[in-house]
Amino acid sequence: NSYFFMDKDVRKTVKDSPEIGKLRYETYKGVISKCDSAIKEGFYLEAITLMESMIFDRLTSIINETQEKQVKSETFATLIKRSEKIEFLLPVIDPLNKWRKQRNASLHEMAKSLEPTFSEKYNATKDIAKEGKKLFREVDKIISDYRKSNKK
Repeated sequence: NSYFFMDKDVRKTVKDSPEIGKLRYETYKGVISKCDSAIKEGFYLEAITLMESMIFDRLTSIINETQEKQVKSETFATLIKRSEKIEFLLPVIDPLNKWRKQRNASLHEMAKSLEPTFSEKYNATKDIAKEGKKLFREVDKIISDYRKSNKK
């Protein structure tokens, strides 16, 4: 259904309407629930992809809020690079880059070599999925704390 996809250049924010905040909360809750299920059921690549989407959304939001140049269509690496300019995000930049590289390897290298075996490579993605969820929680908390402290 076409309603699922939004224009890449448009990101509705809580400032657009109070309903957006509630919708975003429900969306995040659903994605985290699906990520938990994916990890539990052994669908680690799905969990990794879901967490990348969540982290991407949080970074896009704070960049659009704190920088003049708005996020349009950028790669995950470029988004992390832009996040380096936001001082309160600096503690998570190195872990995000490390995870991004692991994510790339887990998604793009799965069929490229015979050693280690597919099963060994796939089983290793469980830890990457869990780390992605942990990083999302850290990024989300840092951004939430920043916003709370700037509401005063």
